[in-house]
Amino acid sequence: KLFPFVLLGLFRLASVRAIDYQQHVSEYGVHWNFFFTIAAVRLMAALLRPLPSLIPFSLPYGTFSILMATTYQFLLSKMGLMDYILYGPDGDYSRRTFISANREGIISCIGYLALYYFGVEVCRCVFGAKMKSIR
Repeated sequence: KLFPFVLLGLFRLASVRAIDYQQHVSEYGVHWNFFFTIAAVRLMAALLRPLPSLIPFSLPYGTFSILMATTYQFLLSKMGLMDYILYGPDGDYSRRTFISANREGIISCIGYLALYYFGVEVCRCVFGAKMKSIR
């Protein structure tokens, strides 16, 4: 399920570079694009699937998404994550490593994951899916 998104991301990266299309690195970074974000969110959701077994109580997806979004906002606002995104690891806008070159897109995956879980909760409520909790 990840492979098509990774392929689309690579195709977009190559085509944007081939035609020298203008792209703003402040949006997703140097190499990153939304297809990579979708793939990363799907991968993180799959990796976090066993997490509920570590939680001693049942946690609805909506509550989990709100906790995740709140924590992400706290990290952005109070713990310096926003400064890292805006100015880079050294505060000089540097993009020396793959992570620092694509920090906007990579770190935004946390927020998109929170939105993903919120969407799962909305789906559960609207369609009555048998996904009552993360557990």
